[in-house]
Amino acid sequence: MSFFRKEQAPFGADIWGVLEAEVATVLGQKLTGRKIADFVGPAGEGFASVNTGELEKTEGKLGKLQPTKRKALPVLELKTEFTLPYETIEALKRGATVWDAVPVHEACKTLADAENALVFDGFAAEGVEGIRNTAPKSVKVADAAKLPSAVAEGIGALLEQNVEGPFALILGPKMYAGAVAAGEGYPVTKKLEEMLGGTGRVLVSPGFDKEALLVSLRGGDFEILSGMDVDIGFGKENAKGVELFLFETLTFRLVTPEAAVVLKM
Repeated sequence: MSFFRKEQAPFGADIWGVLEAEVATVLGQKLTGRKIADFVGPAGEGFASVNTGELEKTEGKLGKLQPTKRKALPVLELKTEFTLPYETIEALKRGATVWDAVPVHEACKTLADAENALVFDGFAAEGVEGIRNTAPKSVKVADAAKLPSAVAEGIGALLEQNVEGPFALILGPKMYAGAVAAGEGYPVTKKLEEMLGGTGRVLVSPGFDKEALLVSLRGGDFEILSGMDVDIGFGKENAKGVELFLFETLTFRLVTPEAAVVLKM
């Protein structure tokens, strides 16, 4: 029996295929962290920690010696549950191509928000550092109309640190809308993409309100280390429908904090 127990669900592979395709589509849009970090893995169910090569002090002694311990990043389990109503399942069994995917979308958003938070803000309780709160440099953005000049300054700061492009700009919906509205003539998004170079990207992501993030896409600076990649599984049946879940195991390693600049409004 697999961890996701799909064989025990009251529907077959055809409906699993529809659900898996929907999850892949939505997460492909929402997992912003994966668009700027290297994805390593999946390494399997037994993947539990990542060696950092660093040492930490310990409490107490062993005989006359004060031991140290090797520091490791913990692998975290992310799981969110939702119910798919029987009416939806019956419609899918009849071959419906239009169906109520809201429960799936909400679960995807919950999981994506958590994974993105791990990448951008870390998880201090377990010693995982994020990109946004460790970037050593920041640039002031006077207003949305000045975003291109702030990006140019940020790119200059990265190049001074020998951090090469192409680059990605991650900003929230409000800042993006403000920049587009303030732009005149040549589309601001096109101008920004040209500034970011080559395969540079402008990414819009929730969780960015009064600041944006400029990062290098050269590779090797940020790592999402996966044990079990996101999949959908079967929980149990209830009176209203079938309880399903999205699940993954992962951690995040910040290799080069200098490869990011925060743009603050």
